[in-house]
Order: sequence, then C-alpha cells, then structure tokens
Amino acid sequence: MSFKTALTKVKKLESQDVIIQTRTVGNAVMYQFNMESKQAYHIDKLINEIATRRIKKAIKAGIKHQPA
Repeated sequence: MSFKTALTKVKKLESQDVIIQTRTVGNAVMYQFNMESKQAYHIDKLINEIATRRIKKAIKAGIKHQPA
C-alpha cells in the first residue's frame, strides 16, 4: 500500500471516528482506536481473534515464535 493510499484511509477512519489522533511526535502523528466506536470495537475484537487463533495454531505445532 502506498503512503498516499494509507493517508487517505487514515483520514477516512478519522472522519468516521473509528480512530482518534492522540499526539504528534516530531512530524509523526499518533492515532489509536476510539473504543467508543462500534466499528473500532469490532475491528479490535477481530484482530484479537486472529492473533488468538495464530497462537493456538503455533502452540499446537510446537512452534514458540512464528514470524508474521
């Protein structure tokens, strides 16, 4: 994904109140999920579910660390 595309998507998520700007460090703008947003809540839940499944799969396979 190009920087321009990512910036467009971030601005769209911000306009929908899915993410909120938390601070600026130098030229870098920091964001976090707005957990009061139903969309952000469900995205966070999906991320956690995917991570949990990957961990369970790695444990079952006997792998301690699996690169992304």
